[in-house]
Amino acid sequence: MAVARSVAVLVALHGLGVMPAAGQSLGLAPDRDLPGWLTRWSVLAPRADLPRYFPSASTALPVSLFPETPIGLFWTGANPAGLAGAVERARADLTAASANTSGTYRRPLDPGGIALKQLSATAWTPVSSRLSMLGRVVLDQERFDPGSRSDETEPYPSSPFVTTDSSTTPTRRTRARLEGVAGWRLGQWALGADLGYDARENQTIEAGFVRRSLQAMPGLAVGVTRRLGGVQMGLTGRYRYRAETIFLTERAAEGQVIDLHGYREVTPISVQQSYYRRNEEGVRSAGVGLSGSLGARARWVLFGERAGLRERRTVQQQDQPAVDRWNADNWTVGGAYQRSLGSDSRAADAGRRWRLTVDGRYTTLAGKGDLALDSAGTVFLANERAFEGLAELRLVPAAGGWTGLVALSTRLERRVRNDSVALIGSAIRTGSVGFSLELGRAVSRTVTVIGTAALVSQASVATIPNPLVQRAVYRRLLAPELDFSARDVAPLAFGGLIRWEASRHTGLWLGVRTETVSPRGATGPTGFSPNGTRSVTSVVFGVVQR
Repeated sequence: MAVARSVAVLVALHGLGVMPAAGQSLGLAPDRDLPGWLTRWSVLAPRADLPRYFPSASTALPVSLFPETPIGLFWTGANPAGLAGAVERARADLTAASANTSGTYRRPLDPGGIALKQLSATAWTPVSSRLSMLGRVVLDQERFDPGSRSDETEPYPSSPFVTTDSSTTPTRRTRARLEGVAGWRLGQWALGADLGYDARENQTIEAGFVRRSLQAMPGLAVGVTRRLGGVQMGLTGRYRYRAETIFLTERAAEGQVIDLHGYREVTPISVQQSYYRRNEEGVRSAGVGLSGSLGARARWVLFGERAGLRERRTVQQQDQPAVDRWNADNWTVGGAYQRSLGSDSRAADAGRRWRLTVDGRYTTLAGKGDLALDSAGTVFLANERAFEGLAELRLVPAAGGWTGLVALSTRLERRVRNDSVALIGSAIRTGSVGFSLELGRAVSRTVTVIGTAALVSQASVATIPNPLVQRAVYRRLLAPELDFSARDVAPLAFGGLIRWEASRHTGLWLGVRTETVSPRGATGPTGFSPNGTRSVTSVVFGVVQR
């Protein structure tokens, strides 16, 4: 226990200093390494942006690995002050992972293949009766082979402005992330802060057309809560800044750059010496939350957040360069409800308890893009909506017994995107329903085996432009992604894990997981979507100290 507390304090204190950071997914989509409650609190999480992620069936790591799913102003509403009093016991998780992704079913800006190596640590502790701290460190390296045509970290954001080039040579990406959160309780009040820093370096490997990009993303969140009777109220403010610089250099081969501006046709730029692009992004948000209890068995949380993103993009290395702009504003509202079912008495139910958790959130986004050298003014408009819902029924484990989890999830999206210069647009509605099952059994006093399975069925209804009447860049880079988004798919994942309790406070585990995504039907609505499958296999070794 003392070791876990020391690790948590050390990680959190470093997180309140300055270091680089960020991790890629062990699955097919970013930010799905961990259950949602372990990622949503982060000041570095996407806000005022709804990236078009690759479909995935489940998180990369089983929920059963972690403590009972918590809810609250911190875990659900992302208020750092809510961490005070939200942690009862110290815990530290350290993992080493390897994952490989391959397959022909991918979008034009997805890498052909991904090989990932990752080290991570997450720890929290109640330092005292008033102070709680949490920290996270992630270090990883990815090799893209074949590489991606995208020069940017996220190739499918809500923004229509994305820089691409003609190179698909192998690329190496090194990332790091460090975050620290502290919550202080001061009587009926509590204060909290979350400081994070994320860095990335991306470069081609032995390429005649050299790509190198650097990204830095610091963020800060502060929060305050006040307890009035049985209700806790909270306010949160946060700011995240991101700067990404892209350098393309002709060494032994010429290349072409295509700066996508939406759905309009653009002229490729021949790079005979070098190309420079700098993207700067600031995101401000403010939120409010409420939480309370319903008797001794149930808890609830409600929250709302307003965020605004301002992106500025330049190509000239000079004073007062021409600036392309993307402005997006969004609202997010949501809540969670949790209730313990059955008796807490071991005599009554052999030490088993069921716990029901229901979580939902609704996000709206409106964005517009302007090009500095285009007299048309606003060139692109996006109006997007997303709803996520989860119902989880979990069997809290008893010593030497069974553990299990059944979860139903749903996601509904509506994306309306219009190019006001090309006078074309798209409207895509997507709905998915997912089912996941985790079942574990202690095979001895110290060894537990856990099996997992997850399936998602996703269907879409879309109105998208006819690629046959568009020009070459649209048909090559835009039409396949739109057709991909309009197809029905069915991600399927299986996994297994063995856990050994080496001592009272230390556990070791080894897990494997495989996931496959393939479309339903022979072709998409326009026939431009890729076919085949996309699959990922991961192996993770972990240590738990508590």
